[in-house]
Amino acid sequence: MFMSYSIVGVMSIVYNVPIPLHILTMFEQEGFYLEQIVYNHRRRMFEGMHYLPIIYLIPDEIAEKRGFADFPRDPYIAATDDKWWAVYHSQPFQMKLMDTIAWMMWQSIGIKGGIDNYSIRNPITIMVYDLGMWVWLLSQIGITTDTLAEYPHGEEMPFLTMEEAAELCEGLANAFWNHPDLKMRKVHEIVKTHPAHADYSSRPSHAKMDFYRQYYHTRAKTKIEPIVSGYSEDGEEEIVYAPYTPSGFAEVETRLWFDGFLEQLNEKDRQIIKQLEHNENYKAHKAVYKKYKDLTPKKDTVALNSLNPFTKKKATADYEAAAKKHEAYRAKHADAIGQYEAACDYFAAVMNGRTELPITKWQTEQQQLLKKRYGLCEHFYTLKDEIKSAETIRRSMEQLMQDEPQRTSPTRTQGMDR
Repeated sequence: MFMSYSIVGVMSIVYNVPIPLHILTMFEQEGFYLEQIVYNHRRRMFEGMHYLPIIYLIPDEIAEKRGFADFPRDPYIAATDDKWWAVYHSQPFQMKLMDTIAWMMWQSIGIKGGIDNYSIRNPITIMVYDLGMWVWLLSQIGITTDTLAEYPHGEEMPFLTMEEAAELCEGLANAFWNHPDLKMRKVHEIVKTHPAHADYSSRPSHAKMDFYRQYYHTRAKTKIEPIVSGYSEDGEEEIVYAPYTPSGFAEVETRLWFDGFLEQLNEKDRQIIKQLEHNENYKAHKAVYKKYKDLTPKKDTVALNSLNPFTKKKATADYEAAAKKHEAYRAKHADAIGQYEAACDYFAAVMNGRTELPITKWQTEQQQLLKKRYGLCEHFYTLKDEIKSAETIRRSMEQLMQDEPQRTSPTRTQGMDR
């Protein structure tokens, strides 16, 4: 009997003939030394299912919300059942898996703002949505389809808790940033120091607002821009490069965008944004305002009221010169001084006698509101799926009602059918 079982095992490997599960179970129950044959067969069962290990890393709460709770917890069922094989290889399933893993990992890699604030053209976003990369990093810590092949058949893999999944995501994020083959820290530094409009999605966000403010307020006063001057003899466009000095339109455009962004927020969010904006202006222009105050002309009342005409004339000339210098400095830095004074007036109105700005408290409150927003988004997606299901049921009922034959009893009058 041992020889016959061995022949079956060898044929399975050489000729790619699947071993029935009841025979594999018989091997184990009889205690034959076919562990390697069985293990090789199990490994072959998971060929083409490279994303399977990462599915079992989705914690229970997220699996319930994202639609993975029904996926078989027994890896062998997922690999051998025709229904689940087709589900796994379907495009909607893999797109949903990609979105879920990208959302989970984004929480751990430490990028400012949610993943929906950035476009798919952002280099970091492209990497985060790369399922193959996460599977590869997972294999670096020893979790592969071979790990699933070692798992006892017939046992279901338990769901990870949110805490266990967060710890595992932290480990993957650390490998993401520090793996020598990826060099993601250098990539992120380049993306961070050279941002572009295409890096951000079309939706308003704090990250996009910070980029717009930095782009329009700190860019060079003069830059070289290509201009089409005409066409050459062969029909090609002739490009000349001329200095371009931005007008005030960029500032107006930014302000209009910012005001429109504030209108879409509730009162609490608007208050936080306003406070952060005034705080930035306060810190940025504090030195300018201090110098402006230091240039305030001082009156020498003794010299101005002196009986000596030369002393009085000199004091008057010095005071007028200092006043002109003071006014010229304010005219030169009118925007900065105006923003600083507006920030001081705002904080004087809202500080209620406090002497320090509660920046940490504001930022904490902002993070809490963002978490609440993410929860509402998850609830929205859940309701959206339920609405789809309800619409499907409604259409099915309408179709059944339309297809139901009309039960009418024909009536005949005697002698009328001749």
